[in-house]
Amino acid sequence: MIRFCKIAFLLGLVCLLYGCQTGSSEPIMDKLVYGSFSDEQNIKTIPLDYSSGSVQRDIKGEPKKYAYLKQVDIFRMGYISDGLFVTGFIAKPHAEGLFPVIVYNRGGFEKTDCLTPEIAINELASLAAEGYIVVASNYRGSCGSDGKDEFGGDDINDVINLLGSLHEIKGADTSRIGMMGRNRGGMMTFKAMRNNPRIKCAVVTGGITNLQRTTQHNKRIENLLLQFVPEYKSNAQDVIDCRSVVQWAQEIPKKSPVLVMHGTDDKEVPYDDAVEVCGKFARANAQFKLIAFRKDDNSLSRHKDTAFRFTINWFNAYLKEGIPFSEKSHSEVID
Repeated sequence: MIRFCKIAFLLGLVCLLYGCQTGSSEPIMDKLVYGSFSDEQNIKTIPLDYSSGSVQRDIKGEPKKYAYLKQVDIFRMGYISDGLFVTGFIAKPHAEGLFPVIVYNRGGFEKTDCLTPEIAINELASLAAEGYIVVASNYRGSCGSDGKDEFGGDDINDVINLLGSLHEIKGADTSRIGMMGRNRGGMMTFKAMRNNPRIKCAVVTGGITNLQRTTQHNKRIENLLLQFVPEYKSNAQDVIDCRSVVQWAQEIPKKSPVLVMHGTDDKEVPYDDAVEVCGKFARANAQFKLIAFRKDDNSLSRHKDTAFRFTINWFNAYLKEGIPFSEKSHSEVID
């Protein structure tokens, strides 16, 4: 009986630390799993085991849809940013060689829209299967990460610092780095690109580009700012301006093509934001294209496959192949 209890205790401890690896929607929470980091080490990984649970049921139910998983390896990631431990995921081709890197900036806030094994499998891995190493951060203050989420404040350093650690990932070609993000992730993408030509191109979907308009359009965002960004109460305009690329569009590198995709019926971030920022890019002589999806939402749920193909084509052209900007028009409408 005593031996049984010891075994049960050990199994419970393993499940606590590793999340039992059952395809749970939560990433590993306990940083002790990763152990200590050496002075020259910033990234540690643990293979993601999705051999059971709801995700595995989906995979078995639609084997053709998930055939790409045979081409990739997926890892949980822990890394150091400003001395804080931050969680995330990495998906990479199973093959040997050097691959361009896509930094995937998630949307949401704190525990809302945490990166999960499902997202790693359905989104990151499908990108990786196209010949990219894809890395994604949960940012500080959420999903097992130390610190406090500031919705585009100091947490932007978690994206910048990740860029500085990419050389630790085997096979990562750090001369070819692209970036993508949706909603809040779009805001993070533009902030990371600001005066940073190292990011060769980007894809932003339903991105926050004018936080002033977004807070008027979506009161939930303003409530988040009031709750989690203390200076918003005393200096709202500065908080808004530093998170709004429309205020500094001319500082996006001129030779880093940006694809902006937005649903015209977006209830989270107004479509007018996309039109405005692209107008700013045009006046700044930046390289960009706006694709409007009629009657679609913030996630482009009616056009997911089409949006994915636009995304891959953009990264293939301007990141993998590095061809000169060659779009025939700066805008397109998809019905």
